[in-house]
Amino acid sequence: MVSDVVTVSPDESLAEAVRIMLEKKVGSLPVLEGGRVVGILTETDMLQLIVQSQVCAPECSEIIVAYP
Repeated sequence: MVSDVVTVSPDESLAEAVRIMLEKKVGSLPVLEGGRVVGILTETDMLQLIVQSQVCAPECSEIIVAYP
């Protein structure tokens, strides 16, 4: 287990969370509020947001949604 876990707070912007994930090369971020885990943000969550916002081409969406 890693002792220096990278986390975000609930009021962190999604853009900042993505920047942190890319910079730290992590696939998920625990969301902490008052020292307690209140959620987890994952790469899959980000991909779903991209698909829902229709930022990528339909064929890209099909690949992302089909990914296990």
